[in-house]
Amino acid sequence: MFALSILLFNNFIYPFLTIYTGDDCDKCKYTANSFISGIHKSAGKNFGGGNSLWEEEHLGSYSVSEARYHDIIEGICSDVKHTVKCHEFLENIEHHLEDWWLKDFRNDTNKSEQLEEDLCVIRTKFCCPANFFGPLCNPCPLCYSLGGRCDGNGTRSGRGDCVCSDGYTGQLCDACDLKTHFQSQNESSLSCSRCHLSCSGGCSGPFPENCSACAYGWTSIHSGDHYGCVDIDECFDKPCNSSTQFCLNTPGSYKCISCHSSCNGCSGPTAVDCKSCAKGYQRGDGDVCEDINECNADSNICNGEAEICKNTIGSYTCDCKSGYSRSNNACVLNVKPDKSLETSDNVHTGRCVDGNCNLKIGNLYSNHFSEEL
Repeated sequence: MFALSILLFNNFIYPFLTIYTGDDCDKCKYTANSFISGIHKSAGKNFGGGNSLWEEEHLGSYSVSEARYHDIIEGICSDVKHTVKCHEFLENIEHHLEDWWLKDFRNDTNKSEQLEEDLCVIRTKFCCPANFFGPLCNPCPLCYSLGGRCDGNGTRSGRGDCVCSDGYTGQLCDACDLKTHFQSQNESSLSCSRCHLSCSGGCSGPFPENCSACAYGWTSIHSGDHYGCVDIDECFDKPCNSSTQFCLNTPGSYKCISCHSSCNGCSGPTAVDCKSCAKGYQRGDGDVCEDINECNADSNICNGEAEICKNTIGSYTCDCKSGYSRSNNACVLNVKPDKSLETSDNVHTGRCVDGNCNLKIGNLYSNHFSEEL
């Protein structure tokens, strides 16, 4: 038996599954398809050592050689997330791959496309043929050829029950769900097509006029040549908040969508759709509601000492200049205490307001200044 190598194959790229999950049947199919892809990718490649004469004498041609087999094996798990699990599974079934390579592929290189069935159904018995299911590979019911699928189809699991596709019903998925679909049948097959979304309780065809009854949000009309179910325009009754939203009619319903922040009422989602401009905005170029720069419009809008105006979207703020901070609604100069005057018993504190500094000094320094005066 060829030794299994888990080294990555340097010459080829195998862009397969990124997550290695599923039952043994899924893993076997992945392995077989990855091996087949490796056969295609390595076609025409010479022996890795480059000694074609030696290869012909000792190994036969590269196309069916041990070297090519190892090249393919090394690439099978190179592009999956769970490489350890992939290699463990590959190691357990590699003797089947080796036997197939030596006995089947070497005799007929056209058999590569049959590897999945040979490996997964016949040799390992991890899977069943198509349209068979369960541990004994029992035949699936006929639903697979109608409007459904067989539970466990192609695997050693499942119950073989018919799982119906959308719109199909019955034990064999051989009838239409007439509450939501209508039936059309030709000589060869049954087809179940969905009714128009305006229909409720079934239909006889694909159009609104084929409805048995109208769904919620639709109403029936019979006027001249026009009849059937038509959409109700709920926006006509103005169900949305007119100052902050606009109404968008949808088939069978409606949506309330927020206006642009610059709008006071709107007919659409952009600043062009404003009925009027919100506070802090005004009409600009292209009839768009634009932000008012209050700081430019009024130079005295922030008139406190050491205050500066900062424009914001739809408004403004009065901030303190650098070196100042706000205290009691005024901008106050930031003063750092003189460290040389501080003691454990006498700590200097103070602040400056409008340029006048009022300092509070401990008793020791007050007495010292009084003596000097």
